[in-house]
This record gives sequence, structure tokens and C-alpha cells, in this order.
Amino acid sequence: MSIEQKHEKMVELLAKSGQEILDGLTPDSIHSLHMAVGISGEAAELAEAIFELGRKDVVEEIGDLLFYVVGLSRDSEIKARDFDGSYFSAINENGLTYVIQKLQNSAGFLLDAVKKQSVYCKPLDAKEASDQLSTVVACVNRICYLLVISRVECLEANMEKLLTGKNARYKEGIYTDEQAQQRNDKTGES
Repeated sequence: MSIEQKHEKMVELLAKSGQEILDGLTPDSIHSLHMAVGISGEAAELAEAIFELGRKDVVEEIGDLLFYVVGLSRDSEIKARDFDGSYFSAINENGLTYVIQKLQNSAGFLLDAVKKQSVYCKPLDAKEASDQLSTVVACVNRICYLLVISRVECLEANMEKLLTGKNARYKEGIYTDEQAQQRNDKTGES
């Protein structure tokens, strides 16, 4: 048996089943996992927008990322907080590429902390998760500064996309899977 086959067999034996994970989830842990997955995904989309797309897309992705940041902070022990200036000095003294890398790293570490709670049924390390969320927010603030984009502009764009715009995704102010899948804001269809 090759090492690849042995490894595959080990994974088969040790990977926790989806049913076991589902049985251990709580409404709070799955909400936190949903928001942390959203932050991680939006961090990747923001990097793509910065390097490959335009300003409008960057504004949209920052707004989307902030949606998940607020969603995570609203109903959990995980809170973004301010630190003294020295904590974020590396972020504030480096250029865009470094800040994007730091954003993606912190989004990944945040997701990992929440995964341990959701998948391993381990108590949440709220300090670690809050530190990583705080770094995510600091990176977003730095990206806004470097690209001369205001947070207000990003929040307004997110609200227009999801709730208030002509082709808003959730025009009625209620989430549905159907509206999430249709993505009227992207297609322009009503």
C-alpha cells in the first residue's frame, strides 16, 4: 500500500462524520461558523477585487466583509476591539500586499477558532477569535485608507445591494434561500 493510500485510509478512519458534526452544533455555534466562513470568503474576494477588478468591486467586497463582521460580533462572545497603536503598527506601516496577506491570515485563524467550537465541540477561545476579528477590522480600515475609500461608502453600498437598491437582493427585508440563490442584485432581474 502506497503512502497516499495509507494516508487516505487514515483520513477515512479519523475524519469526523457530517452527522456527528451536525449532532454537536448549537444555533450559536453554527451562526458563528456561518459568519466566520463569510469573513474568510469575502477576504479572498476582496483580494481579487483589489488586484484584478475595479474600485466599485472593492467597495462592494469591503461592504460584504463588514456585513459578516457585524453579524459575528452581534450575537457572540467575539468582539472586534481597539488595541493600542503598537499592536497594529505592522499593519499601519506596510503596503497593500502585506495588509491583504494579514487580512487573509487573520480571517483563516478566526475561522479555525470558530471551527474548533463548531466541529470539535471545544469551548470558544473568545480572546483568540476577538483578536483575529480585530485584526481583520484593522486591515479593512488600512485598505480603505490606502485606496481612499470610506467605510461609510462601503456600508451604504452593502445596504443598497442587499436591502434598499432598485434590484436589492432582500428588498422585503427578510432573508430567504430563494433570494440568496437568485441574487437579483447581480442579475438586475426583479
